Amino acid sequence: IEIVAFCEVGKPFLLCKKMFPDSKAFYSLEGVVGMLRRNPKMLGKVDKLRFTLPCQDVTLLKLLNKYGTTKTAHLFIKLQGELADIINADTVFNEMVLPTPENKHNHTQVVKMYQDLGYFTQSTVANGAYYGNPTSHDRWLLLCSKH
Repeated sequence: IEIVAFCEVGKPFLLCKKMFPDSKAFYSLEGVVGMLRRNPKMLGKVDKLRFTLPCQDVTLLKLLNKYGTTKTAHLFIKLQGELADIINADTVFNEMVLPTPENKHNHTQVVKMYQDLGYFTQSTVANGAYYGNPTSHDRWLLLCSKH
């Protein structure tokens, strides 16, 4: 089983590599989607796809393009959907900040996107430390499965 992880640049990316040593970890979602558009079979069969939605302030989308947080989040979700569609993994695990009145539309958009791609979805809230995350913040978790 191969896990592909996406997260922000710097220390969190290195922690992700340490937490998932057998995974192929990428910190440029924009870059890997571009490569997969040209060569969809580049990664081979991916059974599980993991997204750790980054702190929007340390993504390459924001750092290189100087986008605001709202535009960065929208692009990250759009690219995530495109990647999930190209890879067609059996299972997708998605981690995000907790829904608030300001960002709830992002959560709704992600759930709908995966349902439109043919996934069954289930979400919950859990403390990141319980599943190996180096932070103790509560996180919104979304599990998407084709079966």
